[in-house]
This record gives sequence, C-alpha cells and structure tokens, in this order.
Amino acid sequence: MKPKIAKVMLTSLLAGAMLSGCSGEKKIIAEAAQTLKTYETFQQAYIAEHNKIGTAEQITFEEPSSEWFLYVNVVDPFMGLYGCETAVLKQDVGDCPKKSTWITCVPKGTAEIQRRVSSAACAKLSPETFSTVGTVEEAALAAGMAVLGQ
Repeated sequence: MKPKIAKVMLTSLLAGAMLSGCSGEKKIIAEAAQTLKTYETFQQAYIAEHNKIGTAEQITFEEPSSEWFLYVNVVDPFMGLYGCETAVLKQDVGDCPKKSTWITCVPKGTAEIQRRVSSAACAKLSPETFSTVGTVEEAALAAGMAVLGQ
C-alpha cells in the first residue's frame, strides 16, 4: 500500500473512532481536533521523508471546508523550524465564542508538538491534547524554541 493512501486510511479510521463517542458541542470541537491531528500526521511524514517542514500543498494536506471552522496553515517563514495549522471557530459553540482558536505547531526534528486552545471554556469542550490555553503566537514560539533547544 502506498504511504499517502495508508495515511489517509489511518486518519479516516481515527476520525471515526474519535467522533463516535462524542455528542453535541464536543462533537463539533472534535472536528477541529481531528483535522489538526491529520495535519500533524501528514507534516510528520513529510519531515521524515524530506527533513524539512512542508507547506499544506507539499504535505498533501487539504484544509477541509467546514460549517464550523476556518482552517489556516502557516509555515515558519524565517528558519523553517515549524509548521502550524489553526482552526478558527466561525460561530459560538456553547461557552466557546466565535473566533476561538485551536492550533497545532509541528516542529522539525524530535521536539514535541505544541498545541493550544484560546480559552479555558473551549478547553473544557476539547480533547485532552488541547488542554493548554494559549495564543497562536505562544504555540509557534514554543515549537521554534523546542527545535532550537534540541
């Protein structure tokens, strides 16, 4: 089986398992978490193959069209130390207000992936992997610093 096909199949299986146990507001937020996890998987595979961070196009990651979220991709423009994907909430979901964000920054090398959610209210609806409250800038900075500290 080709690696890209295997990645897509694995990601689809994980998405189904993740969403099956959720309901209501958590199910909506789980969409963002799963999309960001897919981005992480694709970026890590690209890093392993090319030893560098790739753009969404290079890693073959297509940001989905969503009723609930706008997805935005950013690659470190200066040193190529990390790639980030952000989910921005389009409308209020429970106590989580419109324009709330979930971000994942995948650093080059062996540094730990940095994940942030913009508020404690949103963290309560999020999977445990998005329990750290912080900004997009904090996640990107942490990812970059982690690479430099390797």
